Amino acid sequence: MVKPQKNTQTTPSKSEIVVEQQMEEQEKNVDTEGKVEIDTNSLKKNKQFNQFASTDRPKDVKKKVKITPSQKKKKLKGIENAINRIEKDQVFLEKKTKKMVTKKKWNNLY
Repeated sequence: MVKPQKNTQTTPSKSEIVVEQQMEEQEKNVDTEGKVEIDTNSLKKNKQFNQFASTDRPKDVKKKVKITPSQKKKKLKGIENAINRIEKDQVFLEKKTKKMVTKKKWNNLY
């Protein structure tokens, strides 16, 4: 006669399943115990105004970098272009207002 083979895969008993579930729950609880959910609105309300906040922190010392002549030219050119753009806009607006005024005058005549 052939003997029946024993099942090599053991199925966990109910008590083992319950123990595993409890362990998982404990791990989840450990993760959430240290963390506290804070509402951003409550943080803003509870924040106190610190008058000396800017003077309390250490200042970062920045080394001055020498600017090469070509870099100076680029900076100056950028500034000049910005000024020219502003002047162009002002001239454009003045011309437009003059046109509108003359149009209104002509429309009032007829």
